[in-house]
Amino acid sequence: MALVATELLFEDNRVSEDYQNKAEAIRRFVVATTDKQAAFEADNIPAISSEHPNYPKLKLDQFDVMIDAAGVAYVTCRYSSDRRFGSTRQPNKDNPAWYEWGWSMRPAEVEIPIWRKERIAAAGNAAGSKLVYRIAKIVRVEYRVVRPLRVRLKIENVRDLDAIAAQTNKLHIMPDGKTYLFTGGSVSQVDDTGVYDIAYEWERDEGTFSFPSFGGANAGYCEAQGNFERQPYTVFYAFQDGDPSTAKPKCDTVEQYDKDDSGWLSLPGADRLI
Repeated sequence: MALVATELLFEDNRVSEDYQNKAEAIRRFVVATTDKQAAFEADNIPAISSEHPNYPKLKLDQFDVMIDAAGVAYVTCRYSSDRRFGSTRQPNKDNPAWYEWGWSMRPAEVEIPIWRKERIAAAGNAAGSKLVYRIAKIVRVEYRVVRPLRVRLKIENVRDLDAIAAQTNKLHIMPDGKTYLFTGGSVSQVDDTGVYDIAYEWERDEGTFSFPSFGGANAGYCEAQGNFERQPYTVFYAFQDGDPSTAKPKCDTVEQYDKDDSGWLSLPGADRLI
């Protein structure tokens, strides 16, 4: 049976208005539950941005819930004519539809294989020395877009969180149609009712397709097996093919991660992005 919220008709529920004709009001409800999400989902709880039943110019900006010692939930709904409560930028994380899909960036080092000429002693009893090609590297710093997702939800079985470990370092196709690397998540418990805050992160690798001029008689880029470029989510590797005294090292790329296009949907709460 669905929970039903009962409105508490307190005196201070009435509308107040200031000298600029900006108004606000509060409505309060009680729900027989200790589950915050269940309280928000109870029948009679109004929706965000809905009109006040008696004052249509007021819209619901925000609601919050408090669980008291008697084991009941009190839901407070705050209305205004100027969205003053909504403009505080304090999201209601207990709303079962709440999520934060953010943006940031971070540096990433890309190793680029090069060759260098090096003089070594002649082998065996031979006198003198000789020049050989050696594998080396230079490091380029690139910047990757990071997409963090934060959700709050009730977890009935903590084993459901194992999906985070199972999907870490997997490539996902996210709702924007782009491929991202899921780099993992963190979990913190909010209360004793099984409510958790979960933070996920995905990283976007655009690949490396342009390189500064580099080369000369004693150093240069390794010879690529195809175009000298790094496709997204791959790394360079170099190898010696032939006599190092005459043959320059070569290089290629290898994929680092497994693909699971829709694997992100197995992460608790991530489906709120849809």
